[in-house]
Order: sequence, then structure tokens, then C-alpha cells
Amino acid sequence: KSQAKLELFKYIFLLIVTSHIMACGWCFLAFAQSGSFEDDLLNTDNWISYWYNQTYQEGMLNPVGINNDKNRYVLSLFWSLQTITSIGYGNIVPFTPLEWWFGCFFMLIAGVLWAYIIG
Repeated sequence: KSQAKLELFKYIFLLIVTSHIMACGWCFLAFAQSGSFEDDLLNTDNWISYWYNQTYQEGMLNPVGINNDKNRYVLSLFWSLQTITSIGYGNIVPFTPLEWWFGCFFMLIAGVLWAYIIG
């Protein structure tokens, strides 16, 4: 019984760590392409500017601005969890070729993670 609890904890921990790493990588992609978390983030092609221009309304999470790091992280984490679980609502999507490549890589990682957990 305690072995089963330990296994469950291990898999939950693995999911948390993997989703965090993927979220940080996804967020960093937007920064790397724009060079800033300020207004330049919206003036370059990246997933955040695409999401912002398609979805953002006053009062929602605002990922733009150096002090809005938690908002950027939760959007990235949301994308990461969608990718890992293969839910994919489609509201946060890759926009540039680099983001599509990273998205493919992260989907492969998510597939391997699920194979490991299930198998």
C-alpha cells in the first residue's frame, strides 16, 4: 500500500517538474524572439503577441510587462498542461517556425512521459 502511494507521488512529481520545465521553455521562446517582456513583446511575432492580439481583454491575464511574470508563467503552464494531457484547447498556439519546432519537441517529451507513467 505504501509502495503504491510512493509510486503515485513519484508520477505526480514528475508531471509537475516536466510541466514547469516546459512552461519555462515556452515562455522563454517569446522572450528570445522579442528580446524583452515589455511592449517589444507585442511588436514581434511570437505566441504571446498572437494570444494577446486574438484573446486579451481588459481584466484578463496580461503577460506584457516585466512585472507580469506570474501571468506569463500561468499562460505558459496552461499551454504546457494542455500539451502534456493532449487536451489542446487551441487558445495558446505556436506562431513562429521556432515555436512550432519546440511545440513538436515538447509533444514528443509529453508522449514519452505518458508512456513512462502508463507503461
